[in-house]
Amino acid sequence: MAGDEEAIKKLHSVYAADKTGNNMRKYARQMVVDTVAQFDASINVAAGKESGVDKWLYYGDVIRDTRPFCQKHAGKELTEEYIRDYFANNDWAGKADGDPFIVRGGYNCRHHFMPVYEE
Repeated sequence: MAGDEEAIKKLHSVYAADKTGNNMRKYARQMVVDTVAQFDASINVAAGKESGVDKWLYYGDVIRDTRPFCQKHAGKELTEEYIRDYFANNDWAGKADGDPFIVRGGYNCRHHFMPVYEE
């Protein structure tokens, strides 16, 4: 039994950990959450573009570690031109490469672009 506990401890601390000792489960969860959010964003943005939308609402809650991009834009309507320009000309911690409509604020971002339909 002691050998099993030792093996489990070694598995968790050596083979399932990053350089600082954090469990890899954290990164696996982040990858799954980001993948699902990006898939959802791609469908949402494609539908908006197909409908001819030219304004986008950046929505989502602001929490303790919300990135500056998200804090500045949460709850605001933005044009595609503004979004692409801002994303291309600004950097922030956690910013992911790719289409800003898909990667949004970066890794583990809780925000989304929602098409704004004019009446």
